[in-house]
Amino acid sequence: MASSQDRTNGPFHCPACKNEAVLRKGKLRIPHFSHKPPVTCSYGLGETEVHRRCKTEIYDTFLHAPHVEKVKLERYLKEVRPDISAYINGVPVAIEVQISNLSLDDVIRRTREYTRRGIHLLWLAEWTSALDDERYSPRPWERWIHAAYFGRVYYWVGGTLVVPYHFEPFHLRVKESEWNGRGGKKLSAGGYSRRSMRYKTPVRGSTLDILRDFGPKEREYWQGRNIEIPRAKLFCDFGVPFWKLPNSGSQNPA
Repeated sequence: MASSQDRTNGPFHCPACKNEAVLRKGKLRIPHFSHKPPVTCSYGLGETEVHRRCKTEIYDTFLHAPHVEKVKLERYLKEVRPDISAYINGVPVAIEVQISNLSLDDVIRRTREYTRRGIHLLWLAEWTSALDDERYSPRPWERWIHAAYFGRVYYWVGGTLVVPYHFEPFHLRVKESEWNGRGGKKLSAGGYSRRSMRYKTPVRGSTLDILRDFGPKEREYWQGRNIEIPRAKLFCDFGVPFWKLPNSGSQNPA
C-alpha cells in the first residue's frame, strides 16, 4: 500500500508490466503509485482522486473489522485486479469501484472472471448530485449493473457506507399542439406522455453498510430486452425491494 511506503524503500515496480513505478505522496493527494512515462500499461490508468479515496477508506475500515480477513488493495490476479479484496465472514469478496470510464464489455468480462474464480463481486459507483433530480440518465454500465443486482446500483458515500438506487421509468410529456389543415380544419396532436428511452427516475433506498448489510448471492443467467446477464457470484444486500415500499423516494445521502 502506497501510504505505508517511503521513497527510500524503492525502487518500486508495477505488478503487471514489471516496469518501474513512482511513489506519489503529498498533502493534497492520497499516496499512490504511477508509471514512469511513456505509459504503455493499462494497470491503474484512469484512476481519479475519488477512486483512490474510496479504495483507501474501505480498505482501512476492513482492516479493523473482526470478521474480515486477508484484506488487500489491488490484488493482482492477472485477468482481474480488484480494488479491494478480502474474506468477509469466510466468503471471498472482491470490490470494484466503477468511477472511471470502464467499458460495459470490461464490466461483463470482469464479472465472469470473478465468478469463475469463486469470488463474490460488488460493483460500486460514485454518488453524484444528479441522482437527486427527478430524472437521471444512467450510463450503459449502470443499466447493466442495475439489472445484474436485481434492480439496484450501489453508490459509495464514505467509509463502507453505500446508497442503493433503483431506476423507475421516466415519462416525457408531449405537449398538445393545434394547427389549421386544409380547408381550415382544426387539427391537433400531442397531449400525452411517453416513456423515455434515455432517462430514468432514481429512487433512493436507505444507507447500507457493506460490512453489516451485505452477503453472498448466486445470480442465475438472465436475458431481457437488450441486456444479457451471465451467471454470477455477487455480494449484495438482502433487503426487500425498497422502491415498492410506501413513501419511497429520492433524497440526498446523509
